[in-house]
Amino acid sequence: MCVECKEGYFIGQDGHCAMCIDLEDCNSFFKAKTESCACKSGQYWDGTCCCRDCSDNCAHCTALGPNHCSACDLGYFFAKDSDTCLDFCASGFIEAGTSKECYCGDTMTSKFQFKLELCESEDLQWQYQGTSDCSPYSANWTIDLWGGAERDKCQKDDPYPTDDRGLWFDGKMEYLTLQGLVLHHTSTVSLWVKPHGYGTLFSSSRRDDPDYAQTQIRFGICENKLEFDDTYRPEAHFYSSLSVEFYYWQHTAFTIKWDQASLSTLATMFIDNTNVGSKHYQGITQDMPDELSLHTIGTLESDGELMNYYRGFIWSFCSYNFDVCDFSITGVKELAMHCYGCDICPYYEGDDTECLGICNWNHFFDGYRCSRCPIWCYDGCLSDGSC
Repeated sequence: MCVECKEGYFIGQDGHCAMCIDLEDCNSFFKAKTESCACKSGQYWDGTCCCRDCSDNCAHCTALGPNHCSACDLGYFFAKDSDTCLDFCASGFIEAGTSKECYCGDTMTSKFQFKLELCESEDLQWQYQGTSDCSPYSANWTIDLWGGAERDKCQKDDPYPTDDRGLWFDGKMEYLTLQGLVLHHTSTVSLWVKPHGYGTLFSSSRRDDPDYAQTQIRFGICENKLEFDDTYRPEAHFYSSLSVEFYYWQHTAFTIKWDQASLSTLATMFIDNTNVGSKHYQGITQDMPDELSLHTIGTLESDGELMNYYRGFIWSFCSYNFDVCDFSITGVKELAMHCYGCDICPYYEGDDTECLGICNWNHFFDGYRCSRCPIWCYDGCLSDGSC
């Protein structure tokens, strides 16, 4: 059974496409559709009386409605997973096919664990190289991450690395810059954190105008709650129902999920694999690539200025181009629920029993308590007390 015919054909009583008899009466918006004609390209049959226009960026749409695209106008990319026309294909997808479709997806797009990286002889930077196969195509992408604004220099805006607690952010000017990450309209971002204060954990700030930046996606800690906001959707702003615990390790995350049927997005936040709040809002959250957006960890940009710096530790950062509902499942597995000496801890390849360090950046655990680093260790010390 057909749901749509090409121009010059109609769906007959047998459910198959047949050639139009009278094309003069066809191809007219709001003109009644009969068995003598079909709706023209860029229109759809509303099921009752009329041919109606598809949405502005759809070249063709299905009988489900104007936003259920089957092909896109020039300059847009077709997302097969949602019948949506997008400005860009997100990380983990490949722009392919004569109709410019976003193929592949449904994968982890980045994974970083901030183990000891000395910002002396080598730079404070990491790289994630991803691949996804979806025959006949294969998507390949690279996500780069470095401390502060300048990639090849160690400066005061670089977070301080520790060997068992990840990166220390001082809440004054330290942050990380991401390059190559573009979130899908359905995505997940997660971080292992031990907060010592408030601030932004992750943000994507639009830079369409070089003299002005408006934060679009913001995820962080406000007072003692997780906070999510899509500033382009005023109704998207909300807080977690449970509090964040300061000075303790927690797994924090948010997901956004686009629903084509209702033309709305569901945003959800998690603490330690527990849903702590969600919000429906109208419209689609669409991230932008680097030339149009700045992606950061530990701060946000607004009105061209960096602000709302995070204070505390961050152990890891992960992103996905699908919505994750359970962070302990195989294939995602970011946390282990039962660790030796811990209630919850990060998952390690081949070893899921290790706990993260509990001391401050300028202390170390001496086997009994957190002791102060030697006074000659100006930049903190390792877990054994050495500089």
